[in-house]
Amino acid sequence: KLESIPGFRTDLSLPEIQRLTDQVGCVITGATQELVPADRKLYALRDVTGTVSSVPLITASILSKKLAEGLDTLVLDVKCGCGTFMKTADQARTLARSMIAVGHRLGMKTIALITDMNRPLGRAIGNAVEVEEAMQTLAGADGPDELWELVLMLASELLVASGRYASWVKAERAVLEARDSGAALEKFRQMVTAQGGDLSRPLPKAPAHELRAGRSGFIASIDAERLGRIVTDLGAGRRSLGASIDHAVGVELLVQVGDSVTSGAPIARILAPPAKAEAVREALTATFEFSDEPVKPGPRVIDRMDERNVRAAQTDSTSGPGSVRLEKADAAQPMGVDSDIERLIRAAHAARDRAYAPYSRFRVGAAVLTSDGTIATGCNVENISYGLTLCAERAAVAGAVAAGHRGLTAIAIVAEGKTTPCGACRQFLAEFGTDLAIYVADPGNPAVVRCWRLSELLPEAFRMSPSE
Repeated sequence: KLESIPGFRTDLSLPEIQRLTDQVGCVITGATQELVPADRKLYALRDVTGTVSSVPLITASILSKKLAEGLDTLVLDVKCGCGTFMKTADQARTLARSMIAVGHRLGMKTIALITDMNRPLGRAIGNAVEVEEAMQTLAGADGPDELWELVLMLASELLVASGRYASWVKAERAVLEARDSGAALEKFRQMVTAQGGDLSRPLPKAPAHELRAGRSGFIASIDAERLGRIVTDLGAGRRSLGASIDHAVGVELLVQVGDSVTSGAPIARILAPPAKAEAVREALTATFEFSDEPVKPGPRVIDRMDERNVRAAQTDSTSGPGSVRLEKADAAQPMGVDSDIERLIRAAHAARDRAYAPYSRFRVGAAVLTSDGTIATGCNVENISYGLTLCAERAAVAGAVAAGHRGLTAIAIVAEGKTTPCGACRQFLAEFGTDLAIYVADPGNPAVVRCWRLSELLPEAFRMSPSE
């Protein structure tokens, strides 16, 4: 894809890779004869022996390159769904466990995010069109929000795992600052220039042809696997070794899963010469599935895994998609989720089901864990007089105190969008200690949980001194 940039080289020698890494700080290169040369031969053997899908051999192929580069920390985006080789989340987890276990044994800290590719990520499918979208995202201009959110998560994961930052809040802040200040895009430009690319020349782009909706409704699904085949038919990919690639062709999506459209509205653009565009029009139309009812897309990040998940899988045969795993955490908070915390999170989910929210329809459940292991729950209770509404967090704390518990160690909150406590609730919680762990989950994705310390969310909380 990056070869869409005029002059950009990916056939770098090992000395060039080292020099550019030292000079620029980053490099993107393709496989070479010098870098793990046995991998290419092994892949050719896998192709003719029916072992392309072998998890141990996939693990060896991917990690051999990383280990040859001397990495000490690796964050993997393991995709699953119709648009990938791993069709199910469980298959992706199996591959992730294998890579994490091998990486850990060889001294490379390895973390994996399991992400859903049953629908396309971003709007662009192709070569130059994807490079353009990536640059827009780095610039914070017109890039897709979902793409940026995944980039932010992966980058923050790497910064914390490598020890550059002690907490997720600080890591995310650094990544956002790099984008907003223009530093991220400038670093990309430096890398492109160092590898021979010329960004002053326009990226190739074929003529655009609109595809319009044949009916009104909601976009229920967009088949990522079919889209991949279509752009290959346009010439954006190879069907045989040595075939040429047309960097100018591709597809731009104008709608996403869940969007409402009317009949005749543009839903995509085909970037190709007219004859090729017409040849794929019918197939592209078939990639869109419509619904008469509103559709909510599923979470993009399905799971987060590290060596703790691997150890758990080795000792507990029930570990799997039903278990709770942290998506993000303060470095001071262990990444493993013990039984008390998992119980706490499930209690918050149950409390949310009892919420009284007839006005906002925004239900929240909370559960607090006391120092002796007791769990007290609460839910939001709305009132037509807005100021009388009771937040779930305060309801849970009040329940714990009423039962005679004042030593609180953690609180779990369940609401759409992984919502953190409001400012008033943060101060309310601070009365019982600023070191309180806060776990936040989304009811639509209960397996992935975010975690902070209260001191991160409210660093200047009002607190009485011991003498008072």
